[in-house]
Amino acid sequence: MLGTPVILEDCLETIDPMYEPILEKQIEGQGTKLTIKLGDGVKEYSPDFRFYLTTKLSSPHYPPEVCVKVAMLNFMVTEEGLEDQMLSVVVKNEDPKKYEQRNQFITQEAENNRIKKELEDKILNQIAGASSNLLEDDDLINTLDESKAKYEQIERSLKDMENNIKNINAVRDHFKPVAKRVARYFFCLSDMGHIDPMYQYSLKWYSMIFQRSLEQSEKSDNKQTRSLNIIEEFTLQLYNNVCQSLFEKDKLLFSYLICLKVMDERDELDQIENRFMLTGGIQVEPKEPNPASHWLVDKAWCTIEEMSDKIPHFKGFDKEFRDEVKVWEKIYNSPQPHNVEESEWPEKWVEDTMFHRIMILKILRPDKIVPAIQGLISEEKELGTKFIQPPPFDLKRNYEEAK
Repeated sequence: MLGTPVILEDCLETIDPMYEPILEKQIEGQGTKLTIKLGDGVKEYSPDFRFYLTTKLSSPHYPPEVCVKVAMLNFMVTEEGLEDQMLSVVVKNEDPKKYEQRNQFITQEAENNRIKKELEDKILNQIAGASSNLLEDDDLINTLDESKAKYEQIERSLKDMENNIKNINAVRDHFKPVAKRVARYFFCLSDMGHIDPMYQYSLKWYSMIFQRSLEQSEKSDNKQTRSLNIIEEFTLQLYNNVCQSLFEKDKLLFSYLICLKVMDERDELDQIENRFMLTGGIQVEPKEPNPASHWLVDKAWCTIEEMSDKIPHFKGFDKEFRDEVKVWEKIYNSPQPHNVEESEWPEKWVEDTMFHRIMILKILRPDKIVPAIQGLISEEKELGTKFIQPPPFDLKRNYEEAK
C-alpha cells in the first residue's frame, strides 16, 4: 500500500470479511516497515493510507461490530436543509434582485464580522505588548480611536441592512409553503427505495423537475396564488416522471405516500394512527369473547380491541361494535363497503374522515383497501383522480426530457 486513498463504492449492509484486517488495523512491524496481511499475502502498509466505503442505501443498518471499527458519516440531505435549498431556488426564480441582495448582505455581514475580529485581535495584541502606562501609549490610543470609528461604521451598515433584510425575508416567507412541500415530497422518493432498491433518485434530477415546474406553472401577481400554482404543477410533474420508472403495482403506493405527506403537513394525520394502519395489531388473544364469531375472525376482533385501547380516536369502538354488530355485519357483506353511499355506515363514521374509515375497512374487509385508498386520494383537494390514473408511457416526451 503506497499511501494513496482507496474508495469502495456501492457497499451493501454486509461487508466482505477480506477487508477485516484493514478495518481492525491489524498492522504489524517488521524492522523499519509496517505490514498488514491481506488475503493470502503480506503487504507493506503506509500510515498515509485511507480506506473509504460508500453506499447508496438511504438508511443502512450495520451491526455493532462494524460500527465500532469505522467512522460513519451520513451525507443524506435533511428536510430542513432541503427546504432552505429549495426556498433559495424559488426566490431566485421569482425575484432575482431580492435573491442577489440577500447573498450580498450575507457576504457583507461575514466581512463585517471578519473586520471586527481583526480589530479585537489588534487591540489585544497592542495591550499585551504595551508599556506599564497605557494612557501614554500613542499607538494604542490611535488604534482604539480607529476601532471605534470602524465599529460605528459597521453598526450603521447593519442598521441599513436590517430593513432591507426584513423586506427580503417577507418575500421568502411567501414562498416557504412551496419549499416545505417540495422538501417533503423528496422523502417520498426515499421511502420508495425501501420497497425496491432499484428506486433510486438523485437530488440533481429532483431539482431539475422543480426548476421546470417553476418555468411552466401558471404565473400570477398574487404570491399566494402563485405558490399554489407552483405546488400543483410540481406535484403533477413529479408524479408523472416518477411513474415512468415504477412497476405498475407500486404506482398507487407512491400516490398514497404523496397524499400522506399533504395530510401530515396540514396536521390531518396522526402518526400513531398511520403506524397502526401500516403495521396492524399485535394482540393475539381476545380480552372479551368475539361478538360476531360466525363472520368475524378472532384476529380481526383482537385488532378492534387493541385499536380501542391504543388509539384515542377509537376509544370505546369495541363496545360500539358489540352494540351494533348487525350494522357492521351489513358493511362486511356489502359489495362496496368503502362507498358510504352504497353501504349503511353509522352516521358517526359517515361524518368522520375517510382515513379513519379505511382503518376499519382494513380490519373488516382488507380486500377493499385498494379502492378505499383510491377514494382517499381522489377526495384529497390538492390531488384528485389524476393521481390514481398513471400516465401512459410517452417515448418522445421522455427523450426530450433526457436531453
